[in-house]
Amino acid sequence: MVIAARRVYSDLLRWMKAARPRGLRPGRLAARLFRTIYLGAFLVLATIGLVRPSRFGSPTSRPLRSAEWLGLALLTAIAAGVTLARRQGVSDAIRRLREPFGRPFDHHPSYEPAAAALDSCPGPLRTRFALGWVWGPAGAVVLAAFFAASSAYFIVDAILARFEIGWQQLALTGIQAVLSLFVLRIAATRLSTWRLALSVHRSVAGGYV
Repeated sequence: MVIAARRVYSDLLRWMKAARPRGLRPGRLAARLFRTIYLGAFLVLATIGLVRPSRFGSPTSRPLRSAEWLGLALLTAIAAGVTLARRQGVSDAIRRLREPFGRPFDHHPSYEPAAAALDSCPGPLRTRFALGWVWGPAGAVVLAAFFAASSAYFIVDAILARFEIGWQQLALTGIQAVLSLFVLRIAATRLSTWRLALSVHRSVAGGYV
């Protein structure tokens, strides 16, 4: 019984690995995700810094009155311009992320065999699949976003402080960015099949009506 369950689970993993995009480069995927997450985090935090500089430990900065505020406003405008130029890509990414929540991923050739294999697995193996292929990669993105936001926070704070900061803050800025990229690199391979894994999981769990 146990051997049969493991065999079915191995088949499931084989179908998931076969679903990886051809020519997948995990490092490149991680870098692309990192740039998107970092840009979004910086844009949000910079906007907060423009409206409420005091939230970044810069009580002397005043909206529309200080040189550091104007410098931050310029960088924010540049970040907003880049985001606007990529709005189609952002819209497509959001649509792709929403897709497995709305309907089965049945147009993918690995969907049916993977769903059938997962449906034949006992509960513990289903949980293992959900943690390793669905919630684990999603959690990695959340963690990477946290590190990216922390790094972006230090940058905004440094600008508002006119770069009168210690080396520790510079080190933390770089370390947080590296950690964000590192987490994404570890999860990149499974992130490439995350939508399929989520759809397979939802299908077996009764997530589709």
